[in-house]
Amino acid sequence: GGHGGHGGHGGHGFRRQQKRQLHGVSIPQHRLTEFLWSDVCYLADQGATPLSLCQVIAATPLQVAELANRELPIRFAKRIRQIEDIPGWHESQDLVKLRYLYFQCFSDLRLIDLKDHELHDLTVAVTRTKHRLSGAISLLMEALQELKDKGLALQESFLEPWLDRFLLSRIGTEMLTSHYVASMEGSSIVEKDCDPTIICLRAAERARWLCMEHYKRIGNTVKIKVETLPSRENPGNTKERHCFTYVPKYLYYMVLELLKNSARATIETSSSQEEIEARPIVVTVSANSGQVAIRIQDMAGGIPFEVAERVWSYTYSTADTRSDVWEHQGTPLAGYGVGLPLSRLYAQYLGGSLNLMSMPGEGTTAFLHLKRLQRDAREQLPLWHGEKCQIGDGMNFKNEFCNSCQFRDSCSEPQPMTVDDVPSTSTPTASTASSASTAAVTM
Repeated sequence: GGHGGHGGHGGHGFRRQQKRQLHGVSIPQHRLTEFLWSDVCYLADQGATPLSLCQVIAATPLQVAELANRELPIRFAKRIRQIEDIPGWHESQDLVKLRYLYFQCFSDLRLIDLKDHELHDLTVAVTRTKHRLSGAISLLMEALQELKDKGLALQESFLEPWLDRFLLSRIGTEMLTSHYVASMEGSSIVEKDCDPTIICLRAAERARWLCMEHYKRIGNTVKIKVETLPSRENPGNTKERHCFTYVPKYLYYMVLELLKNSARATIETSSSQEEIEARPIVVTVSANSGQVAIRIQDMAGGIPFEVAERVWSYTYSTADTRSDVWEHQGTPLAGYGVGLPLSRLYAQYLGGSLNLMSMPGEGTTAFLHLKRLQRDAREQLPLWHGEKCQIGDGMNFKNEFCNSCQFRDSCSEPQPMTVDDVPSTSTPTASTASSASTAAVTM
């Protein structure tokens, strides 16, 4: 179901022109579509190149364009294959639609030739890609619910690492497309002097506003204190002491998500406004030469023991309803109760970490550690089927991400494919690639 150029609602551009020019040769539409699906199979087997903040900052607009033109099709091809790895994916209209959306984005990008350094077509394609995929995660979550309703629910042992890989991949392509669009406008999504204290203050204001909206409290809401510890290198009280190179919107997402959880817990476990005010949330920012650390501490009684194991699960949600205003603020995924695991992926994406510690009866403390050095802050791409870590500059770099708890089991050797696994339909799936055994799904 949903193969090739048939199906999906955004293919009108393809169908309008029955023939397309490819390197000066006119090709009938159906042949072009077949060619592009074969190309998906080929590129899904290629290695994606991890980016570092250093590279992103140093790149000229033309270099960013060349990077986007090379990397995005590879990452979208891998995403298509990942969807095909879901047992019974073709039974879900939403997954068929999502797969086709990625194919359309892939096709647009693959048909662009960057000759004469003319970037207009690429800019149009990248902008269209961002627009097309803006609802992709909602569609994915609805699809997983649809499979569940049909009695085809996926095993959690499969689904959790699958979502880790898929969403980490999405963060990567989101960063690449956003940075491309920004660089075309003469700016960047990476800030050299990102001040974590200012971002924590902004997130605290937003969390307080959300509390007032959600709990209908005018003015009286949870207290959030933001404090900054001076660094040993610079004990003087100067503004610059903790500034570092980072993507500010990612940091804002993570801090806001953690503050939302703490604020909600504080209000819901307090019996009066006095009790809320007696239990402030304290945000502490500190740093050394290598990393920035942010601690968020609440006094909301800790995470209940029976829930503690589930807070990192995508399938566990504290949200009462999906339309809840509270849950739809902050990260685009928050409405599906995946704010915490997604925040951890944002931290891990550039080599950092997010950990929670709960003291029953007292409260919960979140520790967010982020790499401060540009060369250390590089993409951690999910590995699959035993793929070796590929680093663009040839460094012998140990990929910590692959050793983290949710990836340890999924990096085992692949199962060789049998003839029975190859679909016999006219349109190939990305799984019928030439070397169908050791593909890495990154982005």
